Amino acid sequence: MSGQFDYWLQADTLYVFANDRLAAVDLGTGAVRWQVPTGVAIYHIPWWERLMNAESERPFSSSGVTARDGKVLVLARDRCLYVVDDRTGAVAGRQCGLQEPRPGSPLISTPEVTIYRTLDAMVAYPLRTG
Repeated sequence: MSGQFDYWLQADTLYVFANDRLAAVDLGTGAVRWQVPTGVAIYHIPWWERLMNAESERPFSSSGVTARDGKVLVLARDRCLYVVDDRTGAVAGRQCGLQEPRPGSPLISTPEVTIYRTLDAMVAYPLRTG
């Protein structure tokens, strides 16, 4: 892996976000159980939003990964928060157009909200994991 990456360790699985993909790696065998592509290529905003805020088109330079309640959450570089089933890798939900995370900020998830730090503040999104 080259460049920036984030990870979350839970039981016998390492969830890694790198190269705009979330992957589940079995620590016992080293095998990749599943991968979910995200990435900046799939991010699209309407032209009128680009006129209002040129920054909103730029991919994030940071990301974050966490897991709870059978779901893995990744704040991806395409400005979206993905909720992924931890067994199958199926995307169970997605919220896009988020604020840039502070580099190194942990992604914290409760049953009610998902929280992370931006350069200016803390933000909370009501994206459920359970």
